[in-house]
Amino acid sequence: MVHELHKLGYQKLRIVPGMSPSGMWWRCSITPVTNILPQNGARSKEWDTDAAHYSSSQENVYFGWEDTQHDTARQLAAKFVERFPAIANRGKGRRLELRGLVRLSVSAPLAL
Repeated sequence: MVHELHKLGYQKLRIVPGMSPSGMWWRCSITPVTNILPQNGARSKEWDTDAAHYSSSQENVYFGWEDTQHDTARQLAAKFVERFPAIANRGKGRRLELRGLVRLSVSAPLAL
């Protein structure tokens, strides 16, 4: 879904990954780059500010939305922009360095 958001011009949105305290569930927050710690790059400055949270315990009820069970990533991205307009607006814009990261990740062989 975040890749779809980036394709739509919301390239300043980032994923903050995590685990539940039990280790049973994967967590993912989506937040603007302005809420990311620069010294880490994968942690948010403020958990409750400008962030949308999802846990794999929600399964396909993404962000608590009851109408997403059969949505594609593109449909989820459209709903994200509609339902989290403040976060989406703060994530609007281009980040040219992402182009190089995507290109590198696709073309670079895995080191074993």
